[in-house]
Amino acid sequence: MATRAKSLGSWFDKRFQDWLRRHLPATDSITLNRRIIFILPTRQGMLFVAAAAVVFVAAINYAISLGFALAFLMASLFIISILHGFNNLNGLELTGLPVQSAFVGEDIGMNVLLSRNSRRRHEALELRFPGSNITRANVVSHDQEKVSIYIKATRRGRFGAPRLRVESTFPLGLTRAWSIVDLNLHSLIYPKPVRFQLERLNRSGGDTGDAVRIFTVFGLTRRVTPSNRSPGRAWPEARGYTSNSSWKLPTSVSGLTGTCSTDCPLKIACLVCAMVF
Repeated sequence: MATRAKSLGSWFDKRFQDWLRRHLPATDSITLNRRIIFILPTRQGMLFVAAAAVVFVAAINYAISLGFALAFLMASLFIISILHGFNNLNGLELTGLPVQSAFVGEDIGMNVLLSRNSRRRHEALELRFPGSNITRANVVSHDQEKVSIYIKATRRGRFGAPRLRVESTFPLGLTRAWSIVDLNLHSLIYPKPVRFQLERLNRSGGDTGDAVRIFTVFGLTRRVTPSNRSPGRAWPEARGYTSNSSWKLPTSVSGLTGTCSTDCPLKIACLVCAMVF
């Protein structure tokens, strides 16, 4: 039974995503209207409707006029909540803004610009991605409001944000008006940096004398020991040639023999050649 219910839920979710792709394609900017705004009662709204139904049945059973008035008043409040909830999202314009790069595992702030018509106000808005925290906003005093919705970067490369959910329970919390949009939000995610500890490096079994040295140029790290050092070449310093001593290029480099001092403008190129050859 549980497996069947799970498969049914997956089928329904797939059909719903296909419907969203057909009716709500990805776009940089979108204005919410009656075709893409959905309204459902909240848990409190369902309890409110149930209470109104109980009051109505009790009024019929005991022929209480005030009971009818209370039941009709509660029904009217529920209907008014639906209308105001729809108007709170209707006409709201959402525009995707450029997003900064980040590293894997960090939270990315997806920037969205909320704009309103001069005749409308949008209050108690909640924006979130699936699995992310809720970002709340109000577009009342200004015509535009910039918000950032954070989502965790799970993989490196070009990271595309999922569909953004915009919802509100304004004004009474009895109904939830919501919509799901795709604003074409993308970010470039870099690999997560890993702290490098030199203490973990040990000498090789046959190495004696000088210690192992590590130097890095242009992101290329090389381990140099007395066993793999070219004859006639001195130790290069790590990151910047702080030593005033000169060092020799290997004789295997065609046309580049001799001694290079630290004030030479081609010292970086010489060091790259020394690393490669």
